[in-house]
Amino acid sequence: AEHLSISNNLIEISKDDKHDIMSIIKLLGIPLLKAKGEADFLCCKLCKEGIADAIISEDMDMLVHDGSKILIRDIDGSSYNDGLVTVFSLDIILKELQLTKEQFIDLCILLGCDYTGVIKNIGPVCALSNIKKYGTIENMINQLDINQTILKDCDYVTARNMFYSSNNESINNFCFNSIDKSVKNFLLEKTSYRNKTIDDKLNIITTFYKYLQQNQITNIITNISDSTN
Repeated sequence: AEHLSISNNLIEISKDDKHDIMSIIKLLGIPLLKAKGEADFLCCKLCKEGIADAIISEDMDMLVHDGSKILIRDIDGSSYNDGLVTVFSLDIILKELQLTKEQFIDLCILLGCDYTGVIKNIGPVCALSNIKKYGTIENMINQLDINQTILKDCDYVTARNMFYSSNNESINNFCFNSIDKSVKNFLLEKTSYRNKTIDDKLNIITTFYKYLQQNQITNIITNISDSTN
């Protein structure tokens, strides 16, 4: 019954759907890039090069990758009635935890990530304490004399290298363009939106573009952080 319920809620995305989405993105003047490997690495490369200020994703691993600084979750507002999003700032997290970025990566590997299993019997509190005390997973293993059989499911070296894989991505011809006027006709033809709804949405996007030209997200987050301290 549970399987049937989940299946009923699944949305199948066709090739035509993908084509339409890419067309809308281009018509809105947004650059469309294709990653060599995982999209995670390309997103982080954009941040590392100073092209992007933040990454929108539900995957917390994004914050661990080399180059990422700000992660935005719940962008669809589904978790909140008032449409709030959740913003994670790496600088604030590192400051609060009193860790370097390298130590943070090792901590997240110990807590569990997409690229390897965990070391058994090491929970969040123990992991944080040990990384603060020993600095790296290697030092922790040596100092605590952890049995190698316990490490068989945790390939922390490979996982660590994966978090630096954004260096393998390249970015060419990246620039925003003005919104194409034909986007409205495209949306009228392809969606059930009416004229007023489309006009309202395009006005929001245009206003947002102008706002971003004047304010980097990193500065916005810094100001929010300063105001709460």
